[in-house]
Amino acid sequence: MTLPDHLVNDDAGLVGRVRGVLLDLHAGSSSDDAVSALLALRGILSVDVVDRDRLTLLSHRSMDPAPPPWTALAWLAGDARIPETLLEPFDVLASWTAHRRLVWGGDTSVDDPVKGVKMVSFVRRLDGLDDTTFVDRYMAHGSVARRHHGMQRYRQNVVTTAGQDGPAPDAVSELWFPTEEAWRDDFYLAPGSRDAVAADVAGFLDRRTTSSTLVTEHLAAG
Repeated sequence: MTLPDHLVNDDAGLVGRVRGVLLDLHAGSSSDDAVSALLALRGILSVDVVDRDRLTLLSHRSMDPAPPPWTALAWLAGDARIPETLLEPFDVLASWTAHRRLVWGGDTSVDDPVKGVKMVSFVRRLDGLDDTTFVDRYMAHGSVARRHHGMQRYRQNVVTTAGQDGPAPDAVSELWFPTEEAWRDDFYLAPGSRDAVAADVAGFLDRRTTSSTLVTEHLAAG
């Protein structure tokens, strides 16, 4: 993706470069061991693991609660790579580089990951939408989200380059809620918030191919 020239640091948060790798764990492999090995890797930022025990919460938002076809999403800094030996328990489904900004929320870790809820959305653009228009509309959505959503933290990742492993999204959104109650009660802040958000995303997001799920975030030590 060719990014607009004006995609720079702004008051919504610093823009930095990251790498995402979407993984599916082989049957019979230990998820805990595989994730622990990734978290010990130099350059790893975090690993999001699908929270299968709480996917039913998606039904409260009229989203599909079915498990996605992947197990973990690893985020790495800059040009860091995962060695082949650490990828042996996984199939690599997709990889990409992205420009990331924290739209609001300070520290990106959930205060209590056991109680907290994190949603990851793989955003795909409307057919025919050019790079500049998509990025402008997606990033501008941050101000709409701030008015109408009640999550404690919100981060945007604009995908700039897709790897050869499989189809990459156009962007990845990360939303954090402190509790399940906040997920249910504060996802939309006002009676008209659902319609306002829907009207905004209709200008850049393809609902048929955009997908969301819930994850448990594991942060790298240090």
